[in-house]
Amino acid sequence: MRAREHNLRQALVGLSVDLQIDAICDRFEKDLWAGSQPELTDYLSYVEEEHRGQLFVELLLVDWELRSHDKDASDWRVYMTRFPHYASQIEEARLKHSGEPAPPPNVLAPSRLGHFLLLESIGEGTSGKVWRAFDPRLQRTVALKIPHAHRLTDNALNRFLREGRAAAQLSHPRIVPVYEVGKEGGSVYIVSAYVLGQNLRDWLYRSRPIAREAARMCASLADALDHAHERGVIHRDLKPSNIILDEALNPHITDFGLAKCANDSRNMTLDGEIVGTPAYMSPEQASGKGIAADRRTDIFALGVILYEMLTGSPPFDGPAAALLQKVVHADPLPPRRINRSIPRDLETICLKAISKSPDDRYWSAQEMAVDLRRVLDGRPIVARRPSPVERAWRWIRRRPAAAAVVGLFALLAAAMGIAAQLASENHALLGLRTVTMTTSPAGAKVTFVPLDADLGEPLPDKAIRPRQRSPFSLEVPAGEYLVVAVLDDGRFNEVYRRVPREAETLPGIYAHLRWKQAADGSINLPKIRIPDADVTSNMALIAAPPSADPKSSKHSSDGAFYIDCKEFTVAEYRQFSHGKDPMDKRWRPVPDDYAVTVSFDLALALAESRGKRLPTENEFVLAASHRAPAPNPEASTDEGEPENGVGPVGFPSVDRTHTEPQVVGLCSNVAEWTVSRFTKPRPEVAAFILEPRERIVRGGNMRSTMGESSVTTIHKSTLPVVVSEGAVRPGLGFRCVRSATPRFVND
Repeated sequence: MRAREHNLRQALVGLSVDLQIDAICDRFEKDLWAGSQPELTDYLSYVEEEHRGQLFVELLLVDWELRSHDKDASDWRVYMTRFPHYASQIEEARLKHSGEPAPPPNVLAPSRLGHFLLLESIGEGTSGKVWRAFDPRLQRTVALKIPHAHRLTDNALNRFLREGRAAAQLSHPRIVPVYEVGKEGGSVYIVSAYVLGQNLRDWLYRSRPIAREAARMCASLADALDHAHERGVIHRDLKPSNIILDEALNPHITDFGLAKCANDSRNMTLDGEIVGTPAYMSPEQASGKGIAADRRTDIFALGVILYEMLTGSPPFDGPAAALLQKVVHADPLPPRRINRSIPRDLETICLKAISKSPDDRYWSAQEMAVDLRRVLDGRPIVARRPSPVERAWRWIRRRPAAAAVVGLFALLAAAMGIAAQLASENHALLGLRTVTMTTSPAGAKVTFVPLDADLGEPLPDKAIRPRQRSPFSLEVPAGEYLVVAVLDDGRFNEVYRRVPREAETLPGIYAHLRWKQAADGSINLPKIRIPDADVTSNMALIAAPPSADPKSSKHSSDGAFYIDCKEFTVAEYRQFSHGKDPMDKRWRPVPDDYAVTVSFDLALALAESRGKRLPTENEFVLAASHRAPAPNPEASTDEGEPENGVGPVGFPSVDRTHTEPQVVGLCSNVAEWTVSRFTKPRPEVAAFILEPRERIVRGGNMRSTMGESSVTTIHKSTLPVVVSEGAVRPGLGFRCVRSATPRFVND
């Protein structure tokens, strides 16, 4: 990776800015095609800071073209959520792509405010905009917060000034210090320290901290809150977007615009007014009692942040009105129900912090910090889980009217409550998502066969068979599936699809990894295209093996299947990619009749584009067992060695099967991808593990997958090799198969 970055930087030397941007966009597009899931902001550092906005627009257009397929406005809203600091560039890219005329230019922000030089906008919210600025008097970079002029009512101005006064009282390494509050003409502003980094909200979009990292960050935040609370300042709007992570991932609290100060006699909050951000509000804030908020309100918000860091999402979501009701009345799903790897003590701390009643939470942020550090040190925590009696009493305290009804109708209400709770928990445990599926042609019967999380093998006993024909919607658990679509005339297709968990927000670019979330939260999966029956016309039929005891037949196959006679070639890749060359530039130019070398995900996508799929390990071995005997196995033939080490498909000629038509190259030339996953070390496996997910490749040895062994060597088909899914190597290709009949049907 470092070598590639160095090469790109060297290639940019001496180029104009426009040519530099073109070269960087070309690299970004190639990385997307290779299936590496690059993040476009990682490419901005290749140009000077003043040109990064222009580069972001061009990268965004490339990303939108390759990731979005329905191309409606919701795609742009996703970008706004992911990159809030680039709102103006996202709008510029949208207008540029759509061809809409640009709106009249707004009044440009002044380059100077007071004696401060405004350098760039680094954030914008509902109340104002934050600029990176330079203070020439003290020779330092600062952050300048300027409220929106059109929203600067007297009440808003008082709140804005109160933010400066509240933060100015505090001096803690994890609280962004305020230097001064100024006024210039009709503008007011707050000057604070500039923290180089990103806010926690943006970081959580692309990262998931481990449990220890989450505990460390929240312990630091608890220290900062305790410092503020001891000085009479209650934040009341603590949330990820108000927490800045520096380059060492240390958190810093900012934005005290809704703070409540003990020494401020002018309370800006009215009784019954709801203040804060709904997803992070305490129940007392959500019920309009923010005027009575104390330090335990901030502890609740910190508990919500810890919950989100552990599970990937806050405990409650939905429209604002419904969300407020959930915050006040609904119990959150325990974090370990979502992720069993979360330490039990950390879950206990989190649930105590987000207790509905302030009396049941930690009494101080320092108490919470101490318990978090006990987890980090491996010591017992002070917090204890409430007993069933305590939980029941808390429920009665929150719902006295409902408790009276329960007393009158105990048996019936208890039965209904238990049934509803079990249904809710079961739905959450299964991670059910509503998915929409279409086929072309429509009217197919579809079967969803879940894949084992470890082995990747279909689980037919858990198959889901919708009653409706395509198109349809149904609820299925999140996970990976083999989806079989069958038409009444016998045509069918077998493809792979992924149903994401609620915490997943970034789909892949290939059909088996891609999805689109609708406004109602349902998941639209890519359309399944069912090919014509003649798709197997140039493939060889491999008959199913005779019936045998499955325990004694290591390489048994589920049934007959067709297999391509040759590996997928460079010429076929160019048809798929509209003339683009493959990523492997080992040969210049890359010969059309050579096997294309691509990552596993791209191989799976290329196979689906042909109405086929990749073979299982068993299917590959069964096909290879039809091979004609070759002289001197594991030895080279007399045909000579190609100049590039890897020859054209079909070379050498001795590696052929007894089938009609003949299948060539199963045990020579390049090794080939299968969909079978590597599960655990086996004595006969030569493992080359680069990433947590690996696939088994066949038809070669370890040296051939690296492009080092002789192309004319005939390899034993009984030796699997394990390779990382993202590997792209000169000795690693693939070929397609297709079941003779659907393996799973919806009767």
